[in-house]
Amino acid sequence: MMRNCPLCSSKVSPDHILYGNSGASFRKCPHCALIFRSQQDLPSPETERSRYLSHRNSPSDEGYVRFLLRPFEWAKTRIDLDEPFLDYGCGYAPVFVNLMREGGFTCHGYDPLFFPDGIEKTSYPTVFCIETVEHFHNTYAEWERLIGLVAPGGYLVVMTDFWRDLKAFTNWYYQNDPTHTSFYHPKTMDFLADLLGCTLTHSDGKRLAIFKKEE
Repeated sequence: MMRNCPLCSSKVSPDHILYGNSGASFRKCPHCALIFRSQQDLPSPETERSRYLSHRNSPSDEGYVRFLLRPFEWAKTRIDLDEPFLDYGCGYAPVFVNLMREGGFTCHGYDPLFFPDGIEKTSYPTVFCIETVEHFHNTYAEWERLIGLVAPGGYLVVMTDFWRDLKAFTNWYYQNDPTHTSFYHPKTMDFLADLLGCTLTHSDGKRLAIFKKEE
């Protein structure tokens, strides 16, 4: 059966089905290169909440803090990071928000499950989205909302692990997380920039990308 890509709405045939080593099925869009989890394997909100609450997100974990700060450290050498910041998808423990505040920055945190009222402005000059876009189900609609929170001329800094080798997908650790539903290739980042009316100003080709919104 044909399926519509949740990002670009292209028809994706069964010829593009992939399977993870957990038995879950996915499809790769030949147009935008998004790999998306099949409808029957999408997690319920209850499954998502339980999975997120099992994460050990602690500011005392030095490895976790270094990982969480990676997009900030990478972006600050490439663009001007104007305040206030928004951490879109901050989780139940907004460690990044607190780290930014401890560093003297104004930062708000939003999460649809845990901090649904965390968006305090209509738009932000700098939005961070760290390990979140891979959880999108309605991929285009959620990216559209995300970029809508970026002020004209502002920046969106994204961190998610890009898929690069289709043959390695079956055993890739990232697809084993049942809450990971959208997987992006570096080419998908270029596609998103065109789709959303932005410029992809920087990408490391692995997991980090910076989009600039048109003024």
